[in-house]
Amino acid sequence: MVIPVSDDAFEYATYVKETLHARGFHVEANLGDGTLNKKVREAQVAQFNYILVVGKDEEEQLAVNVRVRGQKRPLGTKGLQEFLEELEEPKTACSRRRGVVLVV
Repeated sequence: MVIPVSDDAFEYATYVKETLHARGFHVEANLGDGTLNKKVREAQVAQFNYILVVGKDEEEQLAVNVRVRGQKRPLGTKGLQEFLEELEEPKTACSRRRGVVLVV
């Protein structure tokens, strides 16, 4: 789930969502009304594995602030490309064990 911190970050949140979707990941962006805390809580209840909070700072750095399901503290800010590589790494490693190379 991608969550913008304010209306100003909607465009970047959409960009992050489309980038992840283009790489084959199921992703949604919460562009609705509500506070940041409410949106994060809704994503937690929906059991998204990752919650990506984005704002002006993240947009300037082309980054995301990552929260992982089951962890109390956010992982912190990561570059979008770095985060994508971390997501794709397990898919590639798993595929190699089965004798298939997955090209993403």
